[in-house]
Amino acid sequence: MKAGWEIKTLGEVCEMYQPKTISGKDMVENGAYPVFGANGIIGRYDKFNHEESQLLITCRGATCGFVNIS
Repeated sequence: MKAGWEIKTLGEVCEMYQPKTISGKDMVENGAYPVFGANGIIGRYDKFNHEESQLLITCRGATCGFVNIS
């Protein structure tokens, strides 16, 4: 680690939240917006739950900690 760098938790440097989960049965084939899973886009939906790109971090399963950008 470089001299002068501070150690902080992720929660100290960003806002964390869990948006509403969109289930497979709710997805629509020709939806206007992509739905992201642990490894990228997993479907489409007709509404969005955030307006700007977001940093996505998997929180469960074998891919826990995997990072993606919406």
